[in-house]
Amino acid sequence: MWRSLTNSSSFNNQESIQRQPLTVSTTRERIQGGFLGIGNPSEKIAAALAGFASQLPGYSILTLILGKDPISNRPVERTPASLIRALLGLVPNGDKIFNNLQQSGALQKAFSWFNGEIAKLNLTFNAIKTLFGKALSSLGIGDALNPIGAFAKIKNIILEPLARIKNLAAAAGTKVMEIAFEGFLNMAGGASGKVMGILRQAGGVFGSIIKDPVSFCGHLVSALRGGFQKFSGNIATHLKNGLTGWLLGALTGAGLTVPAQLDTKGIVSIVLQVMGATYARLRGKLTNKIGEQKVARLEKAFDFLRTIVTGGLAAAWQKIAEFTGNLQETVIGSIKEWVMSKVITAAIAKLISMFNPAGAIIQAAMAIYNTVMFFVERGSQIAALAEAVFSSIGNIAKGNVAGAANYVEQTMGRSLPVTIGFLARLIGLSGVSEQIKNVIKKIQDKVENALNKLANFIVEKGKSLLAGGGGKNKPDTSTQGNNNGRSSNGEVKLEKAFTMVSEAHHLYFEAKKPKTPKVEMATGRRDVLENKVRRAIQQEEQGARRPKLLNPLKQIQAKLASMQWVWEANDGNSQKERQIRYEYLQMLETIATVLTGLGAEFGISDLEFLGHPSKYAEQDSDGKTRLKQEYRNKVRTWFYPNSYRSNVEQWKKTRLATLKIGAPSGHFKDEMTGKFEPINVSNLATNVTIDHISPGVSRHWNTDNGGHNQKQDKRADFYNETSNMRLVAHKNNSSDGSRNAPAYNPEVGPNFRGPDDNP
Repeated sequence: MWRSLTNSSSFNNQESIQRQPLTVSTTRERIQGGFLGIGNPSEKIAAALAGFASQLPGYSILTLILGKDPISNRPVERTPASLIRALLGLVPNGDKIFNNLQQSGALQKAFSWFNGEIAKLNLTFNAIKTLFGKALSSLGIGDALNPIGAFAKIKNIILEPLARIKNLAAAAGTKVMEIAFEGFLNMAGGASGKVMGILRQAGGVFGSIIKDPVSFCGHLVSALRGGFQKFSGNIATHLKNGLTGWLLGALTGAGLTVPAQLDTKGIVSIVLQVMGATYARLRGKLTNKIGEQKVARLEKAFDFLRTIVTGGLAAAWQKIAEFTGNLQETVIGSIKEWVMSKVITAAIAKLISMFNPAGAIIQAAMAIYNTVMFFVERGSQIAALAEAVFSSIGNIAKGNVAGAANYVEQTMGRSLPVTIGFLARLIGLSGVSEQIKNVIKKIQDKVENALNKLANFIVEKGKSLLAGGGGKNKPDTSTQGNNNGRSSNGEVKLEKAFTMVSEAHHLYFEAKKPKTPKVEMATGRRDVLENKVRRAIQQEEQGARRPKLLNPLKQIQAKLASMQWVWEANDGNSQKERQIRYEYLQMLETIATVLTGLGAEFGISDLEFLGHPSKYAEQDSDGKTRLKQEYRNKVRTWFYPNSYRSNVEQWKKTRLATLKIGAPSGHFKDEMTGKFEPINVSNLATNVTIDHISPGVSRHWNTDNGGHNQKQDKRADFYNETSNMRLVAHKNNSSDGSRNAPAYNPEVGPNFRGPDDNP
């Protein structure tokens, strides 16, 4: 057609055409006059047809897709924004979807997706030009005089690609919402793909999440909060069913020999270990009541006592339980109360505060991201709970909040040992096993009273054995000075000199029948070594709990106990006595060697003070342990990070994007004052700073079991916890962080460690 229009003599002979009579309407005359007046007639026909086509819904979008009008060849500016805005114009609420897409920063990604879909639909300029060219070539000379009729002939051909565009737009609305939603997630952090994968577990209702993230966020938060609150409200029931498993695991970390089950026998065993109650303590009580010789005779003659000697004090668990009364209920009840008040209540309150609904799509997407990633990042700690949350996404998307909350509660209850451990870590509660031991120690008086009753029981039951005649049941004659045929005085004295970090010490061994052998350690004054070692072990177990220090001390304790048994084997035979003296000397040599080694390894000159394990701490003259002088005014510099982890930097970027919404250009909303502040100030790298909300760094250091009693990694975890952060202007951070904050207390706890300290 385009060739015939150009070469036609009728079109070239303007005067000839004008002389022909035209029986057309006034409108027809205007159209004819328009494209026959001047210029190339083919261009005028094309322009007229293009004008008619532009009235069709979707044609302007087609020209944007192609970059030019396929009928008139008129160029059309094509940008990602103009194309996507036009396509979304065919979608309900398209303007809102487009605005969200722009805010999400995912416009280019949506543009790339559209380009791929357009290619699949063969909406290319060459393909459309060919299609329209065939339609136009079917028009004749007469059609040039009747553009309206000509357009009617080709209209259906033009409508076919427009139908493809309409179908594309119908599918594009949901896809663009998904792209925008993922863009908002990406603003929250770098794991948006992982979060989207988890959200897609909702299956068929995934679309409802991206269509209304605000509602989904509200349902998600309600389900989690509801589950946590139900778990806390029913904690007594959950503890009844699952406390044993958690408690056994926690006590394993306390360096105790954990029984197979927490029945009365098991509880007695644990209590005795925590109290440090051994047969030696019971034996001391017996000796005070009836004397050494009678105790020694009962140990051989009284089956009940012999069982305790060989099996330990726990072998008398039935009598101890009888004398304490309701020991199992008392211990378990105390531990339950501690778990409920110190762990569950505190942790659930913090957990609930970490998840909040949002009122705008960007905040909702970020809240969803942070919530999902909270469980992703802790998957190794709380795998079952994370899986419960993720598998409930579908129910939550449907609005079935109650069902999801129940599932969360049930999962937390079923995996109680893991749940309690996770909650304890969440609130920074360290040394859980030691906390449990402290709870148990509160019944120490009751246990001590039970041991007194046990000693009375043994004495009472052993009277008949001690009163009987002959053999090992002869009366105790120790008070009569009878040495039973032993050497002239039955006495052994030994001495061993050694040093601990250049401090001179002596070990003295004295044994004389019928008294128990005694080993003393002297630096100036003499003290019973067993007492010094016991105090040192107690000090270390309540403090640093260094295995390399505790184990040798316990070896010395065992060696001292073995000395007692060796001495009891001394029957006065001179040859055997020489052997015993030699064994004692070897034992002293061993003890001295161990003590010397401990002094060298840990820098301690005596067992009275084992020193703090941190090289940054020292004991002051008042006996308290404080930071060394050079670190006291540099706590934050030395013992807290000087930069944030990458996830915090990403959080800051995302948070700042949120705080810029509604603020004047170049400003953000200060989260402390609520005022708009400039992002950049001339004398600062940035005016946007991270502020720790509650506690701040100095308060975290000073609080019970806070930074002054934590390892470096624990302080770093606190420092990088985004749930305790806000963005404030530099001037406000400086004011809140230095002038109004408390000073750093230089005292440190036994668990304190600085950079590069040994654990």
